[in-house]
Amino acid sequence: MALQNVDYKLPTRQNIDSIVDRVFRDKRLELKVKVNRASAIAITSDFWTSLGNESYCGVTAHWIDSEWLLQSVTLDCIGVTERHFAQNVAEIYTNLAGE
Repeated sequence: MALQNVDYKLPTRQNIDSIVDRVFRDKRLELKVKVNRASAIAITSDFWTSLGNESYCGVTAHWIDSEWLLQSVTLDCIGVTERHFAQNVAEIYTNLAGE
């Protein structure tokens, strides 16, 4: 079976990067609008250590929307080098709130 001559041009790495970046920015803006509409938000965080002994912190927002459905979004997942003391956790929250 012979292959047909197809005039398909593979996207470049730059094109894919640009598409992923645009989707990320659009989704981030959409989530900011949803979070801003919430009358009250609960923030949770979870710290864990990988098998490679690297520490991470995941921060999640939870709220009830106008349709009375629970909404949850991951606000950030960051590598953490400091100990999980209250002051360091407060700094993570403060930095996240500034974004």
